[in-house]
Amino acid sequence: MRRIYSLKKNPELKKIAGKLGVLEQTDQRSNVALRKAIWSTIDDLQRTHVEIPLNKEDAKTILEQLESYFPIYALFRADRPSNDSDAEVQDPMKIAVRQAMAELKPELEKIKAQVEERTLEVASRTLDKLRDFDDSLANELQPTFETEPKWESIFKLSLIGDDKIPLNKRGSGVRRLVLLSFLRAEAERKLNDSSRTNIIYAIEEPETSQHPNNQKLVIKTLKDLSMQDGCQIILTTHVPALAGMVPVNCLRRIVQDDDKQRRVEFGTDEILQSIADDLGVFPDQQMQDFVRLEGPKVFVCVEGPTDVSFFYHVSRLFKEEVDNTLPCMETDPRIIILHLGGSALKDWVKLNYLKKLKLPEFHLYDRDNDNKYQNTCDVVNARNDGSQAGLTQKREMENYLHPDAIEKGIRENGIGVKVEVNDDDSVIEAVCRRKLEIRGLEGSEFKKGLKNCKERIKRKIADKVVPNMTVAMFKERDPKNEILGWLKEIDNFLK
Repeated sequence: MRRIYSLKKNPELKKIAGKLGVLEQTDQRSNVALRKAIWSTIDDLQRTHVEIPLNKEDAKTILEQLESYFPIYALFRADRPSNDSDAEVQDPMKIAVRQAMAELKPELEKIKAQVEERTLEVASRTLDKLRDFDDSLANELQPTFETEPKWESIFKLSLIGDDKIPLNKRGSGVRRLVLLSFLRAEAERKLNDSSRTNIIYAIEEPETSQHPNNQKLVIKTLKDLSMQDGCQIILTTHVPALAGMVPVNCLRRIVQDDDKQRRVEFGTDEILQSIADDLGVFPDQQMQDFVRLEGPKVFVCVEGPTDVSFFYHVSRLFKEEVDNTLPCMETDPRIIILHLGGSALKDWVKLNYLKKLKLPEFHLYDRDNDNKYQNTCDVVNARNDGSQAGLTQKREMENYLHPDAIEKGIRENGIGVKVEVNDDDSVIEAVCRRKLEIRGLEGSEFKKGLKNCKERIKRKIADKVVPNMTVAMFKERDPKNEILGWLKEIDNFLK
């Protein structure tokens, strides 16, 4: 009976049901009913896993249903022939259509159900009349929709210039700029949109035909997109400068062994040197930039990119509204601010990578709950070269934020996320928990959502909450004037 597990057509199912004596009492038009009737005659089904081809029969329909839950996958290739079907040109607009369709899926499903209901009624009435002529023929015929409707094929969206020249006839640099603009628009939309569409952008060599400034903008845009819920970025490059802009833990090194087998090595400090050897230079482009800089007085070293954003905002705000003699760290060429990055931070300090540049350093790290960077701070403070290092008195930078700014900047389903902020508890976790509560998640879905949220919410707080902070809010959350003290210490290096 193992063959019953394959996806039989209606006539085959009726034959099997007839042999088992269950055909007459079963709705012969329904494959589901026929299968259940067949199974009911067997005491032990002996169920097992078997492979079923997904490119034909009912299995294809099942796959089409499952595909609606898959993330959208958008591939942008580096080199393509320039013709009317050039996907590099069309894909950004095609993806826009596909995303719109995915977000409107409930409404489209209602339309589909209404169309099917009305047409199946006509088909059923037709078969009823056919039974007057040939009952056996009517029982063999089954009204079936062969494929799912391809909604995205209905809408054709393209970009045409005022001169009527199609975009695919323009240069590859222009086409890539359109792609970049599309991705930037998506990054901005996803920051402000509560839609749950999942999408994977795969981009080959984003540096192709682009000015270096645009290359940097590409990477910044992709990093911003990757921080949004339901969005993943995969890119390839052979350019050291671009690889250096990507966080170490996001790097992947693909190696082909002597036996032609490929393996993927994940981004860790240990494989960093191997990547450097492959690309020909150290993958952190900042080191090259420093050598060319003129006039810097101090390196400000923090943990991550969101800490850089924090300092940019507070230094600008305090200069404008508290003390105009303080430096604006975003624009002052005398200050170089670096994020040393997670596990690599201790190596930066231990190996003193910046020593040859002969500039003092100001290090500030999160206290966390275990003062894990205290020993690192002690190493810096023991150098006797004017460098300083310290820990925040609060748990981390987010603990200096005001709950009103968080409520204004972080929303879930149109509701501001309101949390309590103190000096010791994780603001990241509190915000994520509240977001998931508003979303109504529980149990395993809550745990999974909490993990994913923590990985992304830090960037969103930097982009949406920190800019909402006022001097009054900082004074309320920082009565000891820690932040003002940091800025004054940095200013002392400039004198």
